Parts: sequence; C-alpha cells; structure tokens
Amino acid sequence: MNNQASSLNACIELWKLTASEALRKIRADEMSVQEYAESLLERIKARDEDVKAWTYLDEERVIQEARLLDEIPKKNRGPLHGLPIAVKDVIYTKVKLTRLYPTLKWGLTIV
Repeated sequence: MNNQASSLNACIELWKLTASEALRKIRADEMSVQEYAESLLERIKARDEDVKAWTYLDEERVIQEARLLDEIPKKNRGPLHGLPIAVKDVIYTKVKLTRLYPTLKWGLTIV
C-alpha cells in the first residue's frame, strides 16, 4: 500500500465502509487489513460500554491475524480476504471456548 493511500485512510473512518467497499479497498491496496481491523477495534472501544456486544475480544490476536493476512500474496487470497466476522458467544470455536447459555430455548440444560 502506498503512503498516499495510508495518509488518506487516516482521515477516513474506515469502520463506516460497507463490506463491499472495504474489500475493494483491500484488493486495490488502498487499505491494509491491519488498518481496517484497527479502525473497527477503535469503534468497538468507543461504543461497547453502551452497546455491550462483546463478551470476549482479543485485540492483540485481531491485529496479529490482520498482519498475517496482509502478508498473503494476492494470488493466494480468497474472495472475502480481510473481511472480519464476529462469532456469537454461544458457538464453539477452535480458538476460544465461547459461552453456551445453561438453558437453551428447546428446554435442554447443559451440565
């Protein structure tokens, strides 16, 4: 990514981009995955005290993964490369054990 694009991104609230806009900027080297991740994390910090949407967020890992994604050659990138996702806290993941509510809506109790 060139310095001109990086300077421009500093003035833009990248978290406001749609998924399509963010992907286009990443593909065009107008924005790095790391820049996008940092912008999203800043927005989360600014709003989550009111929203309380996150039970767990590993900011260091997010940045680490973003850096790794930036290093992948374009020819090896998938169509959604660099687009972040959030995982609901009742879904098990390989990386982090998530919370599963004790009583599910079907009446099952997890012991």
